[in-house]
Amino acid sequence: MNQEEIITRAKSKTSKLVTFGMPKFGTSIIMGFADFALFALYVLGYQLTPFLVGIALGLGKLTIATSQFFFGWISDAKYTRWGR
Repeated sequence: MNQEEIITRAKSKTSKLVTFGMPKFGTSIIMGFADFALFALYVLGYQLTPFLVGIALGLGKLTIATSQFFFGWISDAKYTRWGR
């Protein structure tokens, strides 16, 4: 690879990166509170074992991650009359 083939990337400002990431951070905090509340409800309220509750909540997060990947892949690969 010679010098012309190397693609240089401009360094983004930290403030721009923080501003871009704030909505995701807010939703993550709220979802963390919801998961904690569900964990407390199932363990303290319904007397389930913490291990099983952790497995169930972990499987829920894994399902969310898998579906986001899958539907993102579909939306990127599908062409409709409304655009890509």
